[in-house]
Amino acid sequence: MRVKGIFVVCASMYFYVGSSMASEGWTVLSSVEGGYEFSIKNGSFSSTQTKAGSEIALVAGRAVSPEGAISIEQWYVTAEDCNREMGNLVTLTVDGDFSYETTFAFGAGSAASAIAQVICGANSLHLEASQRKGI
Repeated sequence: MRVKGIFVVCASMYFYVGSSMASEGWTVLSSVEGGYEFSIKNGSFSSTQTKAGSEIALVAGRAVSPEGAISIEQWYVTAEDCNREMGNLVTLTVDGDFSYETTFAFGAGSAASAIAQVICGANSLHLEASQRKGI
């Protein structure tokens, strides 16, 4: 599995900075054996809550199969799992309905771990920016 530089990817997601790795508004995070490629839509990061009230970091994601089939989803990680650096990467439909979840741990080498680490990194940047706005 190949993973892009975490800080650069987090910044491109959160702040939507242009970069050579951004393709048509998407930043490739990981590609795995078998040819699947996972990307996050630049600028899609948001901090929100689930229906149950859990704080989450949410992004729009894209999975491309080896045959070129494209699946658009939403991915999120709870703030609690970000703090623990392991937990569940939750996948939703574009309408926000639950699809499935995958376990992750930072640095574990899986696509889910790479995606979660970038989502949590963007959330960290968001929280730091929010804290600087106070008086």
